[in-house]
Amino acid sequence: MLPVFVYWFYLQITGRTVFPKAFAFTNVLMIFALLKGVSLLLPISAFRLGFTNGLMSESMVLWFGMMMAWEWRDQR
Repeated sequence: MLPVFVYWFYLQITGRTVFPKAFAFTNVLMIFALLKGVSLLLPISAFRLGFTNGLMSESMVLWFGMMMAWEWRDQR
């Protein structure tokens, strides 16, 4: 999946999508990096292990939520 997300970032940052260029920084990889930083701040526990194991899924859910919010905003 990494090449797909890097290419999507490239398309957005160059303005080749309907989204504004700044929206490229809501890329799944950016969200993943942010959540990874959060996981490093958590104390060592079962929650941290589960949170770390689900980082990509959590990143995708947040990204899809942002995309849906953007689409709903445009429809109004």
